[in-house]
Amino acid sequence: MNHTKYLALTIFVSLLCASTLRSHSVDKQEHTHLKTLYKKSKALLGTDIKAALSASKQYLNAAKEHHDTAEVANALNNVGLAHYYLNNIDSAVYYGELALSKYEGLNDSAGISEALVNLGLAYSYTNQVDKAFENFTRAYRIDTLRGDPSGAVFYYYNLSTLLAWQLKTEEAEAALIKAYEASKTDTSHNYLLPGIYVDYAVILRERGAFDAARDTLYKAIALSRKFKDSMGVASAYSELSYLDYLNGKYQEALPPINKAIKINEHYGDRYGQSIYYGQKAEIFNAMSLVDSAYRYADSSLAIAKAERSPELLMEAWYIYSQIYEQDGRFEDALSAYKRSYAYNDSIVVLDVNSELLSKQSENSKKKLNDSRLIQQQQESELKYRSRWIVVMVLLVAVSIAFIVFLLLLRKRTQAYNKALLERNQQILEHRAQLDEKTKELEDTNEQLRNINKSKD
Repeated sequence: MNHTKYLALTIFVSLLCASTLRSHSVDKQEHTHLKTLYKKSKALLGTDIKAALSASKQYLNAAKEHHDTAEVANALNNVGLAHYYLNNIDSAVYYGELALSKYEGLNDSAGISEALVNLGLAYSYTNQVDKAFENFTRAYRIDTLRGDPSGAVFYYYNLSTLLAWQLKTEEAEAALIKAYEASKTDTSHNYLLPGIYVDYAVILRERGAFDAARDTLYKAIALSRKFKDSMGVASAYSELSYLDYLNGKYQEALPPINKAIKINEHYGDRYGQSIYYGQKAEIFNAMSLVDSAYRYADSSLAIAKAERSPELLMEAWYIYSQIYEQDGRFEDALSAYKRSYAYNDSIVVLDVNSELLSKQSENSKKKLNDSRLIQQQQESELKYRSRWIVVMVLLVAVSIAFIVFLLLLRKRTQAYNKALLERNQQILEHRAQLDEKTKELEDTNEQLRNINKSKD
């Protein structure tokens, strides 16, 4: 009997162990599957943005099915980033905020930092410089506390972009150099180097150092291909084409811009497509090939309208003004230039607001002290006014009470006088009655005396 119980117990334990092992095996397979989806969606962000969005959504659904909050947060972050590259900024912010909330719930500082950077990028796109800078700075502080050197690379690289948009070239270059120096310390984020090289080439080109800019761009292309960064390759080719265009080498400028367009059409970045089509239109216009210039200008403007981007619309209408002028359509050229200038005004206002916000942050202490002083003065005036109001209210109340008292006193006096008059009247009437009775008594007594005399 004991042997039978032991055998049954042994079988039960064996089955339990087998079930546990199978459960661990299934969990491990599920975890591996989710990691595979994560890597796939992440890798596609640099090569095929539409495929990246599809893979990110698939990853998100799988993470939700397995109730894995950490993987859900990662998936939301990837979906938001994919929407950003597709210029769906509202969706990018929406998914970015969801990811940030999940990471905060998990107390995942690394995830929080990544979500903040992605949100900062989305805000940068819409010229919300203050929000972008706030998110980048917060992420950098978190990474610094964590001892993660990658935070410096992201922070200074994104900061340089913001400064470049505000036409602060020297500050942008300084930030870019810091990003490059930081990338040497943190080699795990070297995939940012292509972007750093391209941006630095732009600075060199603006200084007139065309040869140095060209060499830097070739380095950017090599690094972009190494890290499978299609956007980096397209950006570098676009800049190479622009260098030839500026040097009047229009025929040499066509092959690199064609490569940029081909790469970007496959990648699916609509913003880049509008820029590259417009760039090709400018090249054809410089070659006096007006029909071809119109064709690519039309494509650029169509995307700009669809994306509702002030920057793209400004650039597209400016290109039209140049083509119209080349074509002898001077009235149309003036109208297109005015349209471009109108969009430029809206962008300049945003930049000015951003600069004012920056100045506000620099003088925050002074303004805070001023505001406190003003507040104290206002509070003192308010107390003074309150006291006077209380005094006036009391005076009015006392006056009203005194008037009411006088009215009541007068009323009572009038009533007393009336009662007194009535009493006096009654007394007079009573006296008259007494006098009348007295006279009657005297008459009666006189009659009695006369009768007595008669009897005597």
